[in-house]
Amino acid sequence: MEYIVRSTDPSKELFVGYARASDAGPYLGQGIMYETPIDWHWEAEQYYASIEIPSTNITNIAAPPRPPQEETFWLTSAHSNCTAKIYYLPLDDMYTLFIMNQDGSKNVQAELQIGFKVQIFTWLPYLLIPLGLILLLGGAYLILRNRKRE
Repeated sequence: MEYIVRSTDPSKELFVGYARASDAGPYLGQGIMYETPIDWHWEAEQYYASIEIPSTNITNIAAPPRPPQEETFWLTSAHSNCTAKIYYLPLDDMYTLFIMNQDGSKNVQAELQIGFKVQIFTWLPYLLIPLGLILLLGGAYLILRNRKRE
């Protein structure tokens, strides 16, 4: 999976980290302020989907004791003041995605995109394009053969 996080406040650098929930629990248990969605709504159209999160539950009030990039439990992480990308395929455990200001301060302003590959789409064009060409040539042959009879 690909996670793309864009900062909507270019003056602040974002940190994006991906960790096992069991590793992230003690980090959050230090009293660090975090938000979790209470409710969300999906909207899906062809080639586009969005999630609206109208409300969140704020837990704790403290800032992290040190910047998040200094922690060692991240499976993968990135930081940027524009766009940060991380790639990770969740397998058999529960995972947590963190989007934080690089300095650990409040008021994160970001947009998140999640992308993934569907295995069938990697080989499907190799099947459908030749099949389409065969059908096209077969149709052209039948039309020409029918014209010769007339």
